[in-house]
Amino acid sequence: MTWLQCEDCKRHPNQCYRQTEPPYPNSKSSSYRPLPCNQHPLCNLNECFGNSCGYYVRYADGSHSRGILAHEIFTFPSTSGHDETVPLVFGCGFDNKESYAEDVVIKEAGTFGMGWGPRSFVTQIHSISHEKFSYCFPPIYQATQGLPVFLRLGSDIPHYSDLTSIRLLRYGLDESYYVNLLDMSINNMRLNIPLSYFRKGGPGIGGCIFDTGTAVTRISRPAYQMLRRAMAKHIARADASLSKVEGMLGYDLCYRRWKPARGHENLSSVTFHFEGNADMVVKPETSFYINSEDVLYEYICLAMVPCDGDGMTIIGSETQANQLFVYDIPAQRLYFGSRDCSQNP
Repeated sequence: MTWLQCEDCKRHPNQCYRQTEPPYPNSKSSSYRPLPCNQHPLCNLNECFGNSCGYYVRYADGSHSRGILAHEIFTFPSTSGHDETVPLVFGCGFDNKESYAEDVVIKEAGTFGMGWGPRSFVTQIHSISHEKFSYCFPPIYQATQGLPVFLRLGSDIPHYSDLTSIRLLRYGLDESYYVNLLDMSINNMRLNIPLSYFRKGGPGIGGCIFDTGTAVTRISRPAYQMLRRAMAKHIARADASLSKVEGMLGYDLCYRRWKPARGHENLSSVTFHFEGNADMVVKPETSFYINSEDVLYEYICLAMVPCDGDGMTIIGSETQANQLFVYDIPAQRLYFGSRDCSQNP
């Protein structure tokens, strides 16, 4: 579902995460209308706050939002030459927590929901989207330069003849986009990860999903341990100037080397192998995070971390960068292919 951090998060004992812009001032909006408890199909029975329909969402990285479901008018800048105005049911969050450190100020106003479920943006605007959408994210170091990213919907999605296709899988009421991941590679060397490390278990357990709401890719811990060992061996052979350091900025496998900065030199690609001989190659520019702010050293981290608890593998937005994705929900297919996303293909 789509939710925004709203002004009531400032009231004790509620909580806000630190956001660049002020939380949404819903009390000043003439079009904001909370949904009455138990009187709308998008409400969960008896999940209410006072007389209003409530919601609670929690994500694998520990972030969450709790608040009120409401009607509101959303306006989007568009390539059509005029703004697009869309009525939506969204979550007005008054108890919100992000996975970042508490002193970090972020630009995110909330989460834009594009999943299977009835509260999803793509489902609510079915007459426009026909339940098809596409996107192409530039790498994070380019995204901070203010490059626009286009969300294309329905008939606005061009026909692409060179994309790889895999099945989208759905399990019960789970609204995530599952895929069948079989193995991973480092510089074309298969890791031969046991299939059981990626297999879907019970509700919310195991499997592999694509999720743009998760920034850093999370690999089920046993599979990650194999990836980490193989990557450490590869780096030791490829670049003796890299010295291992403690994990930093939320990453686990990190190195440093003396400046001058050399960027992604001697770093490896990572490939995800899906069913049907479908491969997604993640180039070094996307599979590694680099920080060159230090005077003496350049710090380099594998931009993937282990996922504990539910054993799920989550391919997040950083790993999806410079890949074009097209979701065809009625056909239950996901199409993808390598692109320079700064060109908005």
